[in-house]
Amino acid sequence: GGGGAGGGGEGASERQQRSDAAFAQLRREEEAASRAAARAEKRATYIARWVALGSEAEAAAAAAGAPPPLRSADLPWPCGEMAELTPDVVAMHVLDDEAAEGGPGRRRALQAELRRWHPDKFVARWGARLCPAEREAILARVTAVSQCLTQLMAG
Repeated sequence: GGGGAGGGGEGASERQQRSDAAFAQLRREEEAASRAAARAEKRATYIARWVALGSEAEAAAAAAGAPPPLRSADLPWPCGEMAELTPDVVAMHVLDDEAAEGGPGRRRALQAELRRWHPDKFVARWGARLCPAEREAILARVTAVSQCLTQLMAG
């Protein structure tokens, strides 16, 4: 008898396929971790800017002084530019990983953001401080953010 040596090349090919599949899976996991880190960083910056804005308003009220007018650049927008404003971009800033994946806190988180960005509520909270020259543009952007949040609530 002879035998046993046949099929050796096929085994190497299968090992290569398994190696390629494992590498692809590792790459997907690394990309997911990178996206999660980017989301966490954007969310942390977004929350910190809201905290700073609220602290500034409280400090001005305690000093019985008029706080400075709010310009568009002073507001913690959930995106860089109006052209970037999409529900996905807004979600990247306002939702944590669990909520972004449809977790139990998603609805509550979106409702909190809608209270913050609803045009009427925004004007009630910040309207008196809006820079007159930028007021119309700010409110148009607030409305666009609110609409993105409403779409996220529906989806």
